[in-house]
Amino acid sequence: MTRNFKEWLATFRPCISDYCYYVDFDKVHRNVDNIKVELNILNTLVGSKNIEQDFENIVNKYPETLKCIPLLLAVRSNEISVTDADGEYNFSFKKQNYSINQYKMFMKKTKLFDLLKNHIVSNLEETFDVLDKIYNIHDLENNILKRFI
Repeated sequence: MTRNFKEWLATFRPCISDYCYYVDFDKVHRNVDNIKVELNILNTLVGSKNIEQDFENIVNKYPETLKCIPLLLAVRSNEISVTDADGEYNFSFKKQNYSINQYKMFMKKTKLFDLLKNHIVSNLEETFDVLDKIYNIHDLENNILKRFI
């Protein structure tokens, strides 16, 4: 049996989206609420004059703040693998698996320290809110692609 592609395509609706199709704001707000305290703790790094020491103090006192780091880099995983001239690393942000100095190196090399220290962002909660909306759009695109592949 052969299919007529043009006839099949003609049955498609020009639009399948409703007003909430693009960003699931309820989900975004839930995601922000899940890490709101940790983000606000990390907010104390914005404009820090001694960001490395302040970061070390925060991670030592509030190790759960590490879980926010990948999200600020638009990574949804609790682990980030990197390779540089010094070697290969697989940073865990669920449970610290390297020394605090290695995490400070990570923050420097990913430019997150610059982002915070130089006031490039002023509020991590708002920054995460924007990034989470981007994640949702990316998920939407992937789901659409999966339907046609």
